[in-house]
Amino acid sequence: MWSAFTDAHLYDALARRHKLVGLLLLIFLGMAPGLFVASTSIFFFSPFLFILSCPQLVFAGFLPSTFGMTFVTLAYAYWIHNLNRYEGTSVPQKQFAGMEFTTSIVCIAVAVLLGWPFCGAMGIPIFIDFVAVYHDI
Repeated sequence: MWSAFTDAHLYDALARRHKLVGLLLLIFLGMAPGLFVASTSIFFFSPFLFILSCPQLVFAGFLPSTFGMTFVTLAYAYWIHNLNRYEGTSVPQKQFAGMEFTTSIVCIAVAVLLGWPFCGAMGIPIFIDFVAVYHDI
């Protein structure tokens, strides 16, 4: 469910920016069984499942790359949503865009710290855009 939420959020942000790109993303996500299989490996320890005597579900596995994948997807969704909201405005008005930038950077930080360290490379474009907007480069 978490992966579906992040994919839907990314689709919404892309479809608002470019309808065709959003449609292509939806088509590619629909034909990509690997993303679905990877998303099913996000299981956390649940005492409720342990009580039900389902140890195979309790310790089904935690793939750090899958955890990182979902948070990087969410970070890019927030970043694109930020680009949609403040496109065509002047730099002083863009300074109110801090919430989406902050959420994007926090999602990348969570992916790096709790998931996979290599997800940090995916945050470089977000960081460059953040610096360019706030420092008027």
